[in-house]
Amino acid sequence: MSDLDQQPDDATPLTAEEREGLIPSHVALRQELNELELQNILEANTWVFGRKRNPVDEGFGRVLHRRMFSAVWRWAGTYRTTNKSIGVDATQVQNRLYQAYNDIRFWVDNKTFSVPSVSRWQRKMVTPHGRRACRAPSPRPLHLGRKQLARP
Repeated sequence: MSDLDQQPDDATPLTAEEREGLIPSHVALRQELNELELQNILEANTWVFGRKRNPVDEGFGRVLHRRMFSAVWRWAGTYRTTNKSIGVDATQVQNRLYQAYNDIRFWVDNKTFSVPSVSRWQRKMVTPHGRRACRAPSPRPLHLGRKQLARP
């Protein structure tokens, strides 16, 4: 039995085509998928804190996304091409992320907010995923860039 084709309130719905991008073939339940994603994210967490790179950079964001999901999804690190019931239109994802990076860069350069005010940064980065991603507790450590920003 699989529940991956159901559309839960607290997760991004997956199309049949997107499920084909799932790398582990044994995954049948959303709980299994969440556990695999979390493990991959924790590994990315270890990687990111060993780097001295600017987290407010589109290239870094894509590499980080790939690191966070590459053991689970073939499409990790790429822009979404399908519309969801949550988030922005797929054609706007890249533009919205560029806007978010520009806003965050301005905030950092002008010391608009302190680094611990990462909730504004986090909200900007997850907005393309949809409002639920901003509200719902998530295993995804979106604070990955906070320590990077705090580095001299």
